[in-house]
Amino acid sequence: MNLKKNTLAVSILSALMVTACGGSGGGNGGSSTPADNWAQSTGEFDTAKIQTVTKVETKEGCDVKAGTLIVDDSNFNTYNLWAWNDNGNLNKDVEWPGVDFTANVLKYCNDTIHTYTPTTSMEGYSVIVNDGTAQTGDGNVFTPEKPCLKITDLNDKKATGSFVSATECGVTVGGDIQEIPNEVIIYNGNDIVSNGGIIKIDEVAGVDESAYTTLSLTLRGDGLDENATGKYWFGDNVDSAVSFKNGEKITIGKDVKVEDGATKEIKLSVAYTPAQNSEASVAVATDATVADIVNVYTIKKTFSLKNEECRLNKQEQTLGATYTKESTTFRIWSPDTSDVKVTVDGVTHTLNKSNLDCYTNVYEVKVDGDLVGKTYQFTIGGVDARDPYGKMTAKGSNTANIVMDMKTTEPDGGWADRPKLKNREDTIAYEVHVRDFTIDPTSGVDDDKKGRYLGMVQPGTTYADTGVKTGIDHLKELGVTHVQLQPIFDYATCSNVDSQDSSCYNWGYDPWNYNVPEDRYTSVFGTDKYEQKIKEVKEMINEFHKQGIRVIMDVVYNHTMDKTVLGGITQNYYISKGDDITGCGNTVNADQNMVWTMIRDSMDYWVSEFHVDGFRLDLVGAFATKDYSDWGEYLNKQHPNANLVIYGEPWASDNDTAEKLVKEPVRTGRMHKTSKDAHVGAFNNRIRNCLKGSSDDGKALGFIFNKTNDGWDGNGTDENDKPLETNKDCVFMGVKAGVRHADATGIDVWSAQGFADPEQTVSYVTAHDNLALRDKIEAAGVTSGSAEAKALQVYANSIIMISQGISFIHGGEEFGRTKIAAGKDIHNSYNTITGANDFKWDLKAGDWKSVNDSYAAYIQMRKAHPAFHMTTADQIFDNVTLDDASSDEVVIVNIDGESVGDSWEKIKVVMNSTPSAQTIAVPEGMVKVADGVTVGKVENNTTAAPQAVSIWAVVNEDAANKTHAQLYYVGDSSGWKFKPMTYKNGYWTLETTLEEGSEFKITGEASWDGELYNSSNGTSLCLQGDEGCPTIGNITIKATGLGLVKVNDKTLEFTFEPTK
Repeated sequence: MNLKKNTLAVSILSALMVTACGGSGGGNGGSSTPADNWAQSTGEFDTAKIQTVTKVETKEGCDVKAGTLIVDDSNFNTYNLWAWNDNGNLNKDVEWPGVDFTANVLKYCNDTIHTYTPTTSMEGYSVIVNDGTAQTGDGNVFTPEKPCLKITDLNDKKATGSFVSATECGVTVGGDIQEIPNEVIIYNGNDIVSNGGIIKIDEVAGVDESAYTTLSLTLRGDGLDENATGKYWFGDNVDSAVSFKNGEKITIGKDVKVEDGATKEIKLSVAYTPAQNSEASVAVATDATVADIVNVYTIKKTFSLKNEECRLNKQEQTLGATYTKESTTFRIWSPDTSDVKVTVDGVTHTLNKSNLDCYTNVYEVKVDGDLVGKTYQFTIGGVDARDPYGKMTAKGSNTANIVMDMKTTEPDGGWADRPKLKNREDTIAYEVHVRDFTIDPTSGVDDDKKGRYLGMVQPGTTYADTGVKTGIDHLKELGVTHVQLQPIFDYATCSNVDSQDSSCYNWGYDPWNYNVPEDRYTSVFGTDKYEQKIKEVKEMINEFHKQGIRVIMDVVYNHTMDKTVLGGITQNYYISKGDDITGCGNTVNADQNMVWTMIRDSMDYWVSEFHVDGFRLDLVGAFATKDYSDWGEYLNKQHPNANLVIYGEPWASDNDTAEKLVKEPVRTGRMHKTSKDAHVGAFNNRIRNCLKGSSDDGKALGFIFNKTNDGWDGNGTDENDKPLETNKDCVFMGVKAGVRHADATGIDVWSAQGFADPEQTVSYVTAHDNLALRDKIEAAGVTSGSAEAKALQVYANSIIMISQGISFIHGGEEFGRTKIAAGKDIHNSYNTITGANDFKWDLKAGDWKSVNDSYAAYIQMRKAHPAFHMTTADQIFDNVTLDDASSDEVVIVNIDGESVGDSWEKIKVVMNSTPSAQTIAVPEGMVKVADGVTVGKVENNTTAAPQAVSIWAVVNEDAANKTHAQLYYVGDSSGWKFKPMTYKNGYWTLETTLEEGSEFKITGEASWDGELYNSSNGTSLCLQGDEGCPTIGNITIKATGLGLVKVNDKTLEFTFEPTK
């Protein structure tokens, strides 16, 4: 017989006897006596996966050279090739979206046939074909026997394609008609598992569906249809072979038990036998002419039981390269093989298995000598592997790292203190990309710093000679508390191009090395000045801190650039199911404890070493709520005084698949399930949708346009699962930060009211991968640059400024930033080289200056008034109410500011989306403090400006000039809690109930420095009528200072006499 190419032929030495359908053998590796029941038939058939082969008549002129990629498709308008193998891209100079071969059409053959002939062999390369928007999956590998990528379906941004013989596309190769091969094709979900491939099952305790995977067994070939049959067996136990019918679905691993942290492995063989399909007999002869196709796969099943003790406590020793002057210890996780080596400065060392607490399957070696600056390269099973814990990459290498002495990378003069942040709800985050912020000539930044880390913090920059502040001075003037930096870790695309080179651009959401700073933003790009590269990142963060601005780091742990990033170590880094969650084909599997720990350790490293102040987690909805909560709890436990701000996107690319594969993935409706000690949050996409409608076009419009959002992404539900169908309901829910009552029973995972605490809610209108706010307004039909457009630009984010929770601004919105130059990619402008993402600072100096001034005024107003950033859900429920006069066009909210120590004792906020002014019933004693684009000194009337926020307040001028006294107390490990005092009759007073034994401290806003004091260091604390120090009772603090006492009773009542 003729063995088919690209199949694995084996010699079958004994007859295969059919057992009952669905029965199975099992076992480990090559064992001939399987012990586990590995497979069961589901009784279902995946008929959609059966590929009925049809020969296509070949016309004259339909011939290509050998090695040519052929694409048969009628879905795309343009054709780009992106190809790679384990060593990288097909061509080193190819960048996304790839090589354009649109013009290569076999016109005399079929106008759907496009070809690309590379200069070097493409055999074995994975191939994606795309038109710049939609693309095929990444599981297709080019072979000479099957060179035609047949695209059969297009759905949203995904296209279904698979390689077939040239004959099936009506093409000849070198004049020859190719034979249509018979073959076995196994699908894991929607992905084809390559012959010789690994099928992973990563079971997580409590997630039933993670205990198994479902395979579709299909046969493909000339004349093979749904009646064709084959056989499969486990291990070498051929006697236990089971017959299957084409398309039959079987579950693998469901009844196989694995111990925590362990792996069970077995071989799965699947055979197609022509004789079996032509005769009644199902016996397979030993003659190799009969059984001509056998595919062999490896099944690996792991089990993880999440250990709280290990997850929430820091381990003394960690992975990567741990340096001392005397020696360096190298450690790496290798669950699949013990063949682990590291080559250091040209010398190869073998690693041995270690016994680190809480880390499993770790190998290590200690190499003597001062190795600082030396190159090291791990190999796993003979394959080069990068160090996931590596601190710096070696120049000119994709996988080698550098031994670093991090003490030599500290900023000059040492670290400044983190800027004060009393409560996370005080956060006003500003999203910005390092290159975008200063690359434009209008930034005024020095030429050698434009688009780089140090340009971010260059002081004294202005636009031309106008005196209009740019850069970091602009941020100080604006008043934001945090910058959220888009990816500054080492990413793949354009990473080899200086940031000042405009020929290549990328946001950086394709991770390459999680702990290594991105090189292209340094002043020593492409050199081996490794210490300076790290130091410049630290200098940037330190300068932000010196100027009172904290730094949030945008991190992308949900996927990597591709599976070569970590797959050289083990495929356990990625989810094992065929379906994808992140839309990138390489979703990181945090259900693996060691992968979860790597992510935890990476964030810990950035906080400890680089002093970042928080994280924005990209697609955190691809992770379990429990995993997210534990990351936050661990980080806050290790850095209790940092007051880290941690939030993420509570969705994935494929949310339905995430719900199946991940136990309770992060969603807005699940945020209340996170630990109170985690202090983690999520973007509130429901207030975003409610206010503006759709994010990427002008089709659906929301409240600011005086419309009700009717887009595919709705406004969500309340805590009782009632849809928020009206503007009045959804706007008010957003203003309240979507906080949920503790006894609420709603179960909608997309609820707008799923947050237990306002610090969990990030209120926003737009972000980097949406239309810029200005572009959205113009897409809605509003004239560019008109008074209406500018009013709406202020209106949208002024609602965010008066809303509870954390406030978030997309950088540049304050002066009308636009991405219009990006053309069709205007919203998701991640790779545009048009300059559309660049900050154009002349906008601030020109027509949009008034808008910028309004943003700054609303930010300062929010910071000055605790009524707009309350710290508990109960405070919001008790003090923020919807006015009865509200409608879907005009929403009115009343706030009791006095109850939270605000000098604006009573506040009325009117959000008027109509195009005309509205007369408001304003209670006596209230004065107007904000009128649309103006905050502060405004005409005192009862008219609410059109398409704007207007605010009236009862202003206590006496209290406004006093120090705001506040009580901080703690009764558990979660840190200091805040209770504001109320100003009455010349005193700040508070009555509160505390648990017996609680500690507390009292402070004025201006004097508190975060330390814990008592009467021994100068604090004046006295009982009323008593000159001694208090134990409990009515306390009067007669001087500014801090105090600490023990609460011996459950109720504490005291007053504070303020000073100017």
